[in-house]
Amino acid sequence: MNPRQPMLAPGRLVLVVGGSGVGKDTLLSRARAVLSGDDRFVFPRRVITRPGDASEEHQSVADAEFDALREAGALSLSWLAHGHRYGLPRSLEAAIAAGRIVVCNVSRTMIVAARQKFALITVIEVTAPLRVRTERIVHRGREGPEDVARRLARTIADSPIELSDITIDNSGAIDDAVTAFVSALERLHGQ
Repeated sequence: MNPRQPMLAPGRLVLVVGGSGVGKDTLLSRARAVLSGDDRFVFPRRVITRPGDASEEHQSVADAEFDALREAGALSLSWLAHGHRYGLPRSLEAAIAAGRIVVCNVSRTMIVAARQKFALITVIEVTAPLRVRTERIVHRGREGPEDVARRLARTIADSPIELSDITIDNSGAIDDAVTAFVSALERLHGQ
């Protein structure tokens, strides 16, 4: 296979992106609950080199274990953000090959790499005003004021926002954003 040719159709990879505090994990968690039992959709757990907490369900690993997973080919995509390493399990590739829609929270820096690797990609950008984002990050209590400020100041120069296909405003009632998010996912099936 030509390494430049994207692979793994007929399913689709949905990349959920947006700045810290826009509510990506909340939307994913709620959408996973709404769509549980609908085998068209898969929400794989990310592998992250930070301890677990209530705001996100992920597999927490140490740096050495993350390295071992990458070296063993167990991660389909991986990146560094906010001082932690993140990865998506290779099992998502089998789900895509089987025609399923795989929905993942990723860094905006991964959009280009994912588009080069996978045939069918949809990027859903989640947005919220700075005030709302700040409140959410402070509320989850993972970081001190300086780290919060760094998260909010982070911009992604090499992944312009024009790369998103769908935008979900998550600044109002969470039920409204979840409804819009789930509707967007359901419209993707069969495209």
